[in-house]
Amino acid sequence: MKNPIIKLFVLLLLISPTIAQDELPDVAWTIGQDEPIALFESLQFHPDGKSFFVFNKTTHSIEKRSIEDGSILNSKRFQDSTGKDYLKGYQLSPSGNYLITYFDLTIHNKKEQVLLDPNTMEIIKTFEFEPEYPFISYLSYDDSYCIEGSAQASSEFSYNRIFFMAWDFETQEILYEQKIGDTRTGCYSMRISPDNKHIIIERIHFRDYSGTDFYYSLALMNYGTWDIIKSFELEKNVKNMKFSKDGTKLFLVYDEKIDVYSMPSLENLETIIVNNDDFYGNENFQFSSDNNFFLSKSINGKGLARINIFNLEKKENVRQYYVSIKEFELSPNDNKIICVPSKFAGLIMLNAKWTPGVVSVEEQEKTLEFNIIPNPAESNCTVELNLIDAGSLSIRLTGIDGSIVKDFSSKWYNSGNTAIQLDISDIPSGIYFVNMEMNGQSISEKLVVER
Repeated sequence: MKNPIIKLFVLLLLISPTIAQDELPDVAWTIGQDEPIALFESLQFHPDGKSFFVFNKTTHSIEKRSIEDGSILNSKRFQDSTGKDYLKGYQLSPSGNYLITYFDLTIHNKKEQVLLDPNTMEIIKTFEFEPEYPFISYLSYDDSYCIEGSAQASSEFSYNRIFFMAWDFETQEILYEQKIGDTRTGCYSMRISPDNKHIIIERIHFRDYSGTDFYYSLALMNYGTWDIIKSFELEKNVKNMKFSKDGTKLFLVYDEKIDVYSMPSLENLETIIVNNDDFYGNENFQFSSDNNFFLSKSINGKGLARINIFNLEKKENVRQYYVSIKEFELSPNDNKIICVPSKFAGLIMLNAKWTPGVVSVEEQEKTLEFNIIPNPAESNCTVELNLIDAGSLSIRLTGIDGSIVKDFSSKWYNSGNTAIQLDISDIPSGIYFVNMEMNGQSISEKLVVER
């Protein structure tokens, strides 16, 4: 017997009467339809605006891709002698001169960081390190020095453990280090100013060794002399810290507000309330090149994500992109936005639009046919569904207690009728639920496995 039709509420974009059709944000291209689906994270544009980098979690490789069509220009993969991948992630230096690698030390037991040429992907330099030795977390804009920090709590405390370190990028000479000592202080997050003269540090202070009684503070450190210019206690930990591109302002980003400070005096200039509707949060916070706008991602209670474009002068959102994404990155010339859809599958390139206007959201009832054939099933079953929109669809089999039994790979599907084969030959007899997620929406249906 076929299962009943499951009704979903799909959020549709409606155009305000004041906006012409050609002013709407549009999709330049997508990855996932014309090539095997891949899981991506860690988007970064090259400063030249012609290419971007992404970490492919499926192949464990750094990929350099074209901004024009998303094609792969170059890639780098690291494997040990047994063929196991050990690349864990990467970071592009602010100058765009280096790709900094991070390895999975449970597979690759050699403690090192490898620096790659972003153009050729060839190895430029290798840093070897010990537990207390220099490790790149952030590289200055002029490639002259690096900083690294850590936060330790409870039984992991060591009076001699270094919680902040700065060192010369060329020689690896340690320029400054600060140990936990009696202060029980850790480095929660940090940033280097665009002029390379200052380091902002969000510190965590533990009042005892339980690890449960603590508070946060902000400290502005002067490069070279390493003295603290100013510090003050924070009301809670900061979601993100960001300098304006000209370095004259510091933005402390919280879910519900943004505090703006002058640099380097750290005078509190204003507090900006950016979310006053049912969308919450300020993730992926970044600026336009002229410092007049910032972009952030927020989510509502139904899991729908949007990208907000906020005008700093008018103190209002001038445009929203309603798109189900995990992360995004704005290109250096402000004309493109690269996105990783929810569940990290595929890539979407948007043509950025900066004209004022309102893109509203209204709920419309739609139906999604979702049938499992056969049900009960023995070793294989087919999921038949009607997709209203294209997108990355993830399928997961869970037990009646909600535990994950099997995770089927995510894949991009076009709209329309779709049949998906599921191999359940390794699943014991019992009652399960097939859960599907797509474009921020989710549905589930009972599946009985009988043998």
